[in-house]
Amino acid sequence: MSSLFEGKDVHVLGYGIDPSAKGLLAVLSSLHVKRGERVHAICAKLAALGVAVEAKAVLDEAGGKSVGRRHVARAMVKKGVVRSIDEAFSKYLGNDSPANVPAGEMTPAEAADLQPASDAADAVILHLWQAVQLLIDLAVAACLRFSLSAPQGCADAFRRLHGAGFLGSDLADRLVRAAGFRNVVAHAYDTLDMARVHQAARVGPADLRAFLAALERHLPPG
Repeated sequence: MSSLFEGKDVHVLGYGIDPSAKGLLAVLSSLHVKRGERVHAICAKLAALGVAVEAKAVLDEAGGKSVGRRHVARAMVKKGVVRSIDEAFSKYLGNDSPANVPAGEMTPAEAADLQPASDAADAVILHLWQAVQLLIDLAVAACLRFSLSAPQGCADAFRRLHGAGFLGSDLADRLVRAAGFRNVVAHAYDTLDMARVHQAARVGPADLRAFLAALERHLPPG
């Protein structure tokens, strides 16, 4: 497990763990999300510096695996922005360089304290996170499909669809809260309120169906 201590990378090794444990998978999913968000932030900083590198090209470099600055550097080399990975880091991506975004990795102590769990609660949380992420992806795609412009964030996608008349206010409000729940799972898993998890599990499936039905009503036939 990668971690950060006083600005230095520290790799924490775990022995005898269950790699399929739901709790562990949820933590890894949250880290995967954070690293993807970091790539988007780095690409935005590069764009502000006049260097156009698409986040998709960076993610393609990672091939679905954990993504980081080295993948950004590879994409920059392929595009001809820099001549080498070393140049990318020295000019743009190094720790003190203008396009760097701090990784926000957990500390070694936090990594060592991970107690992978595989009980029903972890399974529910993981599946809720996946369902909400699917909702967000569909909402962003719908905004682009219906020319509502790119949302500024997860919750903004649902607000734009409501403003354009695609979603009712009550449903939009619940979906905005669902986006907030997804952020808690991704960024603050250990602070989850199980009462909120229960509520999300109870109403979430119906909201998902209502959202899909609302989108379907606005799609052309065939």
